[in-house]
Amino acid sequence: MVTKKSESKTQSFYFVPAPFVPVWEWSNDEARDEKWESFKSNVKTFKEQFEDLQKTSLDAAKEQWDIYFDYTSKMQQTFIDALPDEVPSIPGFPPIFMPVPPKAVLKKGKELREERNKHNKEQFDSAVDYAKKRRDHAEEAISEGVKDIEEKIKKKE
Repeated sequence: MVTKKSESKTQSFYFVPAPFVPVWEWSNDEARDEKWESFKSNVKTFKEQFEDLQKTSLDAAKEQWDIYFDYTSKMQQTFIDALPDEVPSIPGFPPIFMPVPPKAVLKKGKELREERNKHNKEQFDSAVDYAKKRRDHAEEAISEGVKDIEEKIKKKE
């Protein structure tokens, strides 16, 4: 393809070491400080919004789990209540081979299920608290690093 010289455009190329790193102008003026403060404010706002989103999501998941667990517990209780107190004997079958366990066994199983649910919820809360502590610790370390860099820059100026 032949192009006319008047149609050709000059283009300047910039070397960017990594495509995901933005190229910023860091001049020594007030605009830089304003951009930096704006950037830090945006990061703080994003972090707060993200934490609110996570908290809302966890609260909704807990609420849905409680609704589901209560519903299945009621179903289980209805089934247990429908069983006779005594296991009917079927001639030729020992009681151990009955298709449904006795009512007392199912009630005990329901109690164990509720205890297990309580324990699992406590473990979930503990894991969430640990994740929050780790995130806060990482945030603190990053903040200290940023403060050190800012102090070094101010000393050079």
